[in-house]
Amino acid sequence: MAHETRIRTGDPDIQQHLDALCMEKESLFKENCLLRETVRELEMRIETQKQTLAVRDDSIKKMVEMMNNKGIASKIMEDERMEMDRIKTRNIELEARMRHYESIIEAKEKDIIKVSCA
Repeated sequence: MAHETRIRTGDPDIQQHLDALCMEKESLFKENCLLRETVRELEMRIETQKQTLAVRDDSIKKMVEMMNNKGIASKIMEDERMEMDRIKTRNIELEARMRHYESIIEAKEKDIIKVSCA
């Protein structure tokens, strides 16, 4: 805190001005101290908010990455599903062809049996 220095003059008007200036100086000193403390507190709040925003930013980045990966995963899963559908369809076609060939073979075997028995 400021220490009070009293200057004594013989003129009461000048003394009154000096006293007023000393009081104003003391008041400004106190106000300056309060403002410095306020600035420190605001700087701490700003730093805390920066840290909070950085954490939130990281969280948002991770969420976006997860969503993008999910989109990629969904695309891969959709591609896999389509490939499975193609394989199933191809399998059905091959089974139908196999049954057709089996029926041809059975018919040929019957023909061979008829020819050999005749």
